Amino acid sequence: MNDSARARAEPGEPYGVVAIAASAGGISALGSLPGGFPVPVLVVQHLDPRHRTVIAEVLGRRAKLQVRLARDGEEAEAGTVYVAPPNYHRKRQLRDMALEAAPFAMIGVDAEGNVVLINSLMRAMFGMTARDVGRPFHDLEISYRPLELRSLIERAYAEHRVVRVNAVERPVSPSDVQYLDIHIQPLWGTDGLTAGVMVMFIDTSVVTRLQLEVKRDREDLDTAHEELQSTNEELETTNEELQSTNEELETTNEELQSGNEERSFLAGVLSSVAAWVVVRTPSCWSGAGTRGRRNCGACAPTRCATRRSSASTSGCRRRRCGTSCSSA
Repeated sequence: MNDSARARAEPGEPYGVVAIAASAGGISALGSLPGGFPVPVLVVQHLDPRHRTVIAEVLGRRAKLQVRLARDGEEAEAGTVYVAPPNYHRKRQLRDMALEAAPFAMIGVDAEGNVVLINSLMRAMFGMTARDVGRPFHDLEISYRPLELRSLIERAYAEHRVVRVNAVERPVSPSDVQYLDIHIQPLWGTDGLTAGVMVMFIDTSVVTRLQLEVKRDREDLDTAHEELQSTNEELETTNEELQSTNEELETTNEELQSGNEERSFLAGVLSSVAAWVVVRTPSCWSGAGTRGRRNCGACAPTRCATRRSSASTSGCRRRRCGTSCSSA
C-alpha cells in the first residue's frame, strides 16, 4: 500500500483502515464483517512461503467482502480485504536491506515532496539521520547543495526520464574536492501516477581526477606538439637561409676563382714582355774629373771623341766600363 492509502484517525473520529494480524484462527473473524464495510481491511496471516496460497479464495467464500492478495503500490479501496502475500515481509525486508546496502548514497522523496528513505551511505556522506525521514525535502540542505535539485526533480517529472548531472564538485575540505554523479530517477505507480523520485549520489572522485589528469596531460602534449611544429618550421627556415648563404658563398668562390685565373693570365703576359725589354744605365769613366770622361758605344750613339795618341795606336783607351769604342 502506498502512503496515500494510510488514513490517520484521531480519537473520536472514524478509522480510515482496519488491520488484522492473526494465525489460522483469525480467519473466522472476517465472517463477522458486514458487507459494504466503509474502510479497507488489511490482513496479515501466517502462510507457508513454499506453496501457492489459496487464502483469498477461502476467505472470499466466508466473508461478505471482496478478498484479494495485495499488490505492491495498489490503491486500497473501501469494502475490500487485502491479504499480504506469503513471505511478503521478508521480501520487503530484503528490498529494504538492498537499498540500505547500496554502493551509493540514496534518498527517496514521495510525490508530496517528503523524505521517505535515506540509506546508510547517504547518512554517512551528508550527515543525515533517521529523524530527517518524513521532513519536506526542500527544507533540507541536500536539496540545494552541492547542486540545486528541486528544479531538476521537477524536470525529471515533466520529461518522464532520468536526469543525470556528472562531475558535480562538492568541497569536503579547504584542499579537497569530492566529485559526484547525481542521478534523479522519477518513479511511477501501476496506475501511471507519480509515486515519487529517487536521488542517487555516486562518488566518482577517483575516476574524475584521473580523467582531469589525462585531459591536462593531453593539453600539455598538444602544446608541446605545437611548440615542436613551430621549432621545426623555424629550423626549416634557418636551413633555407643557410642554403641561400651557401649558394651565395659558392657564387663568390666562383668569382674569386675567375679573378685568380685572370690575374694568372696577366702575370704570364707581363713575364713574357719583361723577357724582351732590357734597360741599362752604366757610367763610363777614364780618369778622375770630367775631362777624363769618355763615352763608349754602349753609353751613347756618338763616336769616341777622344784623341788617338798615335797612328800606331788602334781603338780607344781602356775604359772602366770594359767595352770598346767604335772606330772614327
